[in-house]
Amino acid sequence: MKLHILFTLFLTSLCVCSYGKDLFESPNHQLNAELNGQSLTVYDKNRQMVTRIHLGLITDRGNLDSDLVLKQSTAPKAVKADYTMVTGKRIHCHNRANEKTFTYANATNLTLDAIVRLYNDGIAIRYRIPQDVKVTDDRTSFFVASGVNRWVAPYDFGNEQPFPYDTEGKAVNDRNMNIVANGLWSYPALMEPQKGLFMLIAEADLRRNDSGSYLVNTDNSEQYKVQMVGPSAFCDGLSPWRFAIIGSLADVVESTLVTDLATPCQISDTDWIKPGVSSWIYWAYNHGSKDFMLVKQYIDLAAKMKWPYCLVDWEWPEMTNGGNTKFLAGYPGKSAVIARRSGKVWYVAGINGSDESTVLSFNLKKIKSNSKSVLLFSDGESERDIKVTNPIYSSGNISIACQARGGFLMVINDHQFKQ
Repeated sequence: MKLHILFTLFLTSLCVCSYGKDLFESPNHQLNAELNGQSLTVYDKNRQMVTRIHLGLITDRGNLDSDLVLKQSTAPKAVKADYTMVTGKRIHCHNRANEKTFTYANATNLTLDAIVRLYNDGIAIRYRIPQDVKVTDDRTSFFVASGVNRWVAPYDFGNEQPFPYDTEGKAVNDRNMNIVANGLWSYPALMEPQKGLFMLIAEADLRRNDSGSYLVNTDNSEQYKVQMVGPSAFCDGLSPWRFAIIGSLADVVESTLVTDLATPCQISDTDWIKPGVSSWIYWAYNHGSKDFMLVKQYIDLAAKMKWPYCLVDWEWPEMTNGGNTKFLAGYPGKSAVIARRSGKVWYVAGINGSDESTVLSFNLKKIKSNSKSVLLFSDGESERDIKVTNPIYSSGNISIACQARGGFLMVINDHQFKQ
């Protein structure tokens, strides 16, 4: 009898070791993940599958997507996020995760580290490869079974498609919703793999030279593969994070996993950042940001409502419908050069908004003038000095030096100035 009990316990221990060798869980025990080859399966606390994630890359130095050997699996280590935000869902953000690194190698001994974090509210994956290796295809994919509820926007350059409800993940054109679908999908992608349990797929911590990505399931409607926009040499050999927030709909909405995964803020002094309410023209008028008269209405609206900001986004350098006012050059918060006509006289004003001297460059092609004279008031050597000159009129490129927080005024007249 004792031998039978011991033998049973021995077999049980073997099964547990075999089953649990690459199994780990989130700090709050709500999620766990199990690795089998290059397949990472995520379960909820009841051992119901949420998704299965394939790990792999294609590089210019070789295939890191198939026939890999798992060389090492580290023990789980605790990761803690604890930081403050200037604005957002909450000021004080905190989260915890358990992290494991799985090291693979191909036949030529090119290595791939898959860094996996299981957070209290989701899972995140990042790759580490030698820094001189360029990635040509990210083979990471998320399994979403047929019949699962999903709300995913078809991918387009402007990321302005709606999020239609679907259960099959197939490309369907919908004229009523102005949807043109082709099996390419935008982030974030919301799925409901179990009733009341949601999964939101996206990416985080994109740095300089990293390629952005989207999802594609043209080869297999149940496999949403990460598709990079272009080849990428990962910054410092590390990929962006591919992640999925997992939980109730409230958990998804309240999650700060995007910023939990991001590189910490590199700005030491953030006192100048003042969040506030803003009027925004683009929401109501597509391309309205380049319509001067419409922009003016939204600036007046912000002033009337006592809102601190008016947001003027893309196409503002192509300002039209300005009447007597023309935008010539500039960048928000740095500089601006604007021309305004009164009768037969154009007044061109430029301002340097930075604390360092600079040269403002622009041209007068937007101005129709039969100029006979130009009078230029510009910065002198000191704050109290103003230089007055009579440059020759030119519609070509013009460059004017400005002191820190300085500027200039150019008066262009169809008549000769009296001396």
